[in-house]
Amino acid sequence: MERFPNVRRFPRLAPEDTIAELTASVLTQVRRHRQSRIEIGRNLIQLKDKVGHGNWETYFAKHFGEHLSLRCAQKYMKSANREDTQKRTRAFLKLGGGSHAESIRDAEKMAEAEEAHKRKEQKILLDRDIRALTTELLKLASWPEAHEEIRCLVMKLEIKYAIRGKKNEAVAA
Repeated sequence: MERFPNVRRFPRLAPEDTIAELTASVLTQVRRHRQSRIEIGRNLIQLKDKVGHGNWETYFAKHFGEHLSLRCAQKYMKSANREDTQKRTRAFLKLGGGSHAESIRDAEKMAEAEEAHKRKEQKILLDRDIRALTTELLKLASWPEAHEEIRCLVMKLEIKYAIRGKKNEAVAA
């Protein structure tokens, strides 16, 4: 008499066959799952565009809320964007081979150098302006007059260098 009559028994395979088959099955399912995530992401991106600005989260919660979290949907959309970007990049590089890749890297280096040069120039101008303003402030006789002048000059600098409310990158560089 069997000890557990309702328990289903799987046919026994040789361990090597079982491992190979299970590995192949898992890899196939992973590929399908990844492709499904990307397709879901693409569809969600299209849907988000069609629903319109400001309506997405409400629409999403109403139609998908119990099946999918918003964060998970965002990850799917990010995966789809990343996959599409990689496809376009691979296609671009196939068209021109390595020369395009080199020209892209060269262009990126040039852009970084230009940005660093702009930051350096802005820092030089800012330093010059601060020195000039400090010299003017030292000429003032009384503190209330200097205080008001400092406030006005700081506002001028903020406007000139667009630094109000955030750190000045030129000073940090």
